[in-house]
Amino acid sequence: QTHSSLPDINPSPMEPSSRSEALDGDLKLLASRMQERRFAKNEPLFEAGSFCDGFMLIVEGTALSDSRPSVDGVVAFGMNTGRFTFEAGALLGEVDFHLGSPHSYTARGGPEGCSAAVLTRAAIEKLEEENPRTALLAHRVALRSVCLLTAATVGIFARVPRAAEAPKATGGGGGGGGMPF
Repeated sequence: QTHSSLPDINPSPMEPSSRSEALDGDLKLLASRMQERRFAKNEPLFEAGSFCDGFMLIVEGTALSDSRPSVDGVVAFGMNTGRFTFEAGALLGEVDFHLGSPHSYTARGGPEGCSAAVLTRAAIEKLEEENPRTALLAHRVALRSVCLLTAATVGIFARVPRAAEAPKATGGGGGGGGMPF
């Protein structure tokens, strides 16, 4: 069984048609608790250091960032250069939200702006009380995004040569040796 599609997130032992109907109901309830917001070109969706009160799903358009999420200074994908584009379907803020930390990067509306569905902490807490299965679905979607981000980061680090494997730099006169990396 694969876990590449959203229906696989629901672990209930129901018949496939019942599970699909339950998932549809959970998704509709989850969507009803999200607030849709429109962001103009370059308008901040959130800024680094600001309080992270939820996470968001890009629904339409793009969002841009000059950095990636980070935890204690370790940046996702192992680099923080260039401009990153988040397209429709991307989750933003889920890492910082689940860590309970301020936003670790700034995201802004892309060239055409964007629409985002925002799920706040208060909305999730209310779902946890009223419909725990739907709240669990929201957390699992965010966790899946974090896992994919982690897997991509680990994959990049795995391709970086270790110091022992890297070719040795040679000094070229002038006394100082080459860099060890």
